[in-house]
Amino acid sequence: MPADAPRVSDAIRVGPFNVRIEQREIEEFVKALSPNGVNETRLGRVPLTFPIRWLAFPAVRDAVLAFSRAAPMLLVQESQTFDYVESLEVDRDYTFTVEIHREVSPPHQIVIDSTIDDTAGRRVASLHTVMRALSAHSVDKPI
Repeated sequence: MPADAPRVSDAIRVGPFNVRIEQREIEEFVKALSPNGVNETRLGRVPLTFPIRWLAFPAVRDAVLAFSRAAPMLLVQESQTFDYVESLEVDRDYTFTVEIHREVSPPHQIVIDSTIDDTAGRRVASLHTVMRALSAHSVDKPI
């Protein structure tokens, strides 16, 4: 790759989505991830990782998959970070926005940067997710 070639692809922006955190959703999330663990809902808190469920919105998934359609690839989550300015609250409305780009030089990665803002437009949290894009041909087949 030439030295002056861009390292990242054009970004795709998805959203903003209007989201609301409901008690029932928290209970389902906690039960799915930790049926015998600490019950965050009894502690009156929204689990720190709760926003990952919004990455499964069909428009977000379609945008992520658009980067992998050019060549067969397997996407593996490499890392994810959450940066909170303040805690998320139950029965409160937020705006969730996603920006996705692909690293076009090795290591090939799809980077998903998400923001959560309150209804006044103040940043509440940011998420940074890195997916490693592996060639489908480089993955060993199961025995």
